[in-house]
Amino acid sequence: MYKISLSKKILLSVIVSFIIIYIMSSAIIYNFYRNEIEISVKNNLNTTSLLYSKKISEQLHQALDIDKISKSYILKNDVSTSEGRRIIIKFLESTFDEYKNINALWLIMEQTQNDNKFINQPGSNEVGRFTPFYFREKANTDAKEFNITGENDCQTVDLYLIPKKEKKNLLLEPYKDSYNDKDTLLMTSVVVPIIDNKNNFLGAVGVDLLLDYIKEVLSSVKPYGDGFVFLTTSGNKIIGHYDDKINLSDAKSYISTLDKDKLLIQNYEFTITGNEKWNFYVVVPYSSIYQPLYKIRNILLIASIIVIFLLTIVVIYVVKNIITKPL
Repeated sequence: MYKISLSKKILLSVIVSFIIIYIMSSAIIYNFYRNEIEISVKNNLNTTSLLYSKKISEQLHQALDIDKISKSYILKNDVSTSEGRRIIIKFLESTFDEYKNINALWLIMEQTQNDNKFINQPGSNEVGRFTPFYFREKANTDAKEFNITGENDCQTVDLYLIPKKEKKNLLLEPYKDSYNDKDTLLMTSVVVPIIDNKNNFLGAVGVDLLLDYIKEVLSSVKPYGDGFVFLTTSGNKIIGHYDDKINLSDAKSYISTLDKDKLLIQNYEFTITGNEKWNFYVVVPYSSIYQPLYKIRNILLIASIIVIFLLTIVVIYVVKNIITKPL
């Protein structure tokens, strides 16, 4: 029967003891840094989300402010007179000239019996309803065109019918439309209902914004190198995704396809009018997040191999020359 020598027993016990101690200490160190990294990552992603959701919402908040200012001005003027309509059109034009980052500023008033005398007059449509709007197909330019909203659209478009029904400020779900009947544009509208002191709905004023700027802002955001971001709307639609094929698709369905074992997914809610909930999503591969941890693991592994090698030499020397050396 083979007998293990004393020196080998000592050497083996020392090495095994070291390996056990190393594994335990490495696990403690690994978990400690893992927790610290997770906390740091979540804080960084929170900061990123706040920063970019603020950049996006700034323009939407500005549109809401323009609507509110326009509403106050419109309520001070009498749209039942030619002079009142002329003054309001002039105000809309000067406001539109001032804010070149918006794509349209429009007004649709409720139809009244008095509208007949304004049929096809400036700012009035085919039934005399006061529906002026200014628009430009490309933001941040001096270009502008003046038009009116036809009666068919007044009777059918959500951007007028929803605020009329709900009597509250509205951030419209993203939609596709065209100003020239040729180029279809992805846009949203921020709309404010015009209501008198008796709670009567008088009309609605709105600002149109192309959503290209959202993609421009978000396309360069790549958390930890391989991450990406996008927005979801109250209507469960995706916008601002780097992949155009994903935009306007069902958000819940898309998010359900993301591998939560391999991806850290966080969302941050924000609102513009207070009547909707949009979400800013951040998606980052865990492999990118834990890259520093992998480096620590590799360092510990290399260090352990070196230490075990040196320890083996020391133990062999001690065992041969001290412990097992004859007296």
